Amino acid sequence: MAKSFQDIMAEARKEIPEVSAQQVNELLKNNGKSPVLLDVRESDEWRQGHLEGALSLPRGFLEIKVETAVPNKDAPIIAYCAGGVRSLLAAKAMKEMGYQNVSSMAGGYAAWKNGGFKWVQDFQYTPEQLIRYSRHFLLPEVGEDGQAKLLQAKVLMIGAGVGVTTLATRLSKPRRTSCCPKNKPAPQISASMAWRRYCHSKISH
Repeated sequence: MAKSFQDIMAEARKEIPEVSAQQVNELLKNNGKSPVLLDVRESDEWRQGHLEGALSLPRGFLEIKVETAVPNKDAPIIAYCAGGVRSLLAAKAMKEMGYQNVSSMAGGYAAWKNGGFKWVQDFQYTPEQLIRYSRHFLLPEVGEDGQAKLLQAKVLMIGAGVGVTTLATRLSKPRRTSCCPKNKPAPQISASMAWRRYCHSKISH
């Protein structure tokens, strides 16, 4: 017999305990071992703000990546989303994968913010940067946090006049990317970005 959405949610609520935002806040204040906070919202939602210390793992990638992100299946885990629906389904999926201590935050991030509890917001990318660095975000070695650190990094180039000037000039020349039409020049890059490209080229070869 086919199940409706209401049937699926009812089953999930029978299997997965739900905790309030207040209870989550109290758990995080304990001096003991804190639970793993798993944010299953999409990346654009995450960028608008999230619980401090949370791990971003969008619902669509949960089954693919959760065993790498959270290898300990006995660890206490609290999943949350925007309103408590996706996190409940995510928690149910995790339980089916063998996770023994997973719960869902009722009301989600909206309830957390409305309760006046602490939340944080990471580096804010411009729309152009979201496109330009989209591939970097997918790299486990970089990700959005790593790319933000690179963008905020400062590089001091020291050399014997002509040598370092030539290097900086050559490396800072605009490079055409697949997103740039052939009849338009590629965007200029900063000196720090040029230096990072140079270092990366040396590492790669």
